[in-house]
Amino acid sequence: MKQNIRIRIDDVQLPMVVNSTDEEKRYRDAAAYINERILAVKQKYPKVPNEKYYTAIVMLEIASKGVEVSNSSSIEPYKKSIEELREEIAAALAD
Repeated sequence: MKQNIRIRIDDVQLPMVVNSTDEEKRYRDAAAYINERILAVKQKYPKVPNEKYYTAIVMLEIASKGVEVSNSSSIEPYKKSIEELREEIAAALAD
């Protein structure tokens, strides 16, 4: 089910094509979150030289969280645990 929708972020209307109601909800929830963050940033920093700064600050904030989540979901910590378990299993089977 392809559907054309419009998403508003700050004062910009974005035409989008979505493939499901779940995808539409995800976009609308994301836009609502972005709009909330822009409002909060505008209240925190009322005097900026250009309105684009608000959007840039919010983009940086969201990207920073994305990088943090990406780094924390690395499988490296699990590799060591798996190797230790494999060694224990091999030792137990060798007995």
